[in-house]
Amino acid sequence: MLRSKITNNEVYTLRGFIEKNIKNSSIELRFVVDEIVQQEEKAISEEELERYGLIQKKLETGSKDLENLIRDKMLKEEKVRVANIYGNNAIVQKDFFEGLDVSRKYFDISDHSCNITSSTAIIYKLKEISALDYDIVALVRGGGDRQSMETFNDLSLSELFITMKPVTVTAIGHTVDETLLDKLADKRFHLPHDYGAGLHAIAEKLSHERSNSRALLIDEVKKDITKQFSEQVETLEKQRRRKMKNSLKPRKLIKSR
Repeated sequence: MLRSKITNNEVYTLRGFIEKNIKNSSIELRFVVDEIVQQEEKAISEEELERYGLIQKKLETGSKDLENLIRDKMLKEEKVRVANIYGNNAIVQKDFFEGLDVSRKYFDISDHSCNITSSTAIIYKLKEISALDYDIVALVRGGGDRQSMETFNDLSLSELFITMKPVTVTAIGHTVDETLLDKLADKRFHLPHDYGAGLHAIAEKLSHERSNSRALLIDEVKKDITKQFSEQVETLEKQRRRKMKNSLKPRKLIKSR
């Protein structure tokens, strides 16, 4: 009954007692609520205000379009240059490439590694990569404990992330939790495999569009040539008939005196 009166993410003062339960070699403590004393006014911290400011800034500047980037590169027949940042000793690269599948031919992919649980290490790596003229920069991680996810809520890292010139991507392994970097990324994928599969889906779609466009162009050219040929045949036929008609006219004889 008391639980139905409280709301998630709000702060309450509760009155109750603690129960102790001994299981094998462990002691379990449980707080049993007797009364909701009052609902507290929710305070907004300075850090939360800064996070909100970064999200607002991203909304104002807008997100770079991943699909348009890949389309432009494919039309120019250039490979998309991708920098994937993994943790040291990571093994999720194979998941990414399995998702990318045959579309790998459209991308020039470089792997970079650092201590991906350290915001300082990621900042250093991003600054290093920013000078290398990549089209896409992605943070790729296969999961892990929730505590280490706090790295991706770091304000200094987030400030740098939204100033990156390349399209920014996150695929950091948690499907439920959304970090600050996920909110600020131009494109978010849940898992490394999803990231690879997402690039594959875009490349396949654009490849089919291009094939269809070529087929339509060829068809239009054929129609145009057929039309021109028909017009030429019709003109020649008219000329032939005119000549035939002229040749059948009686000729006047002129007598000389």
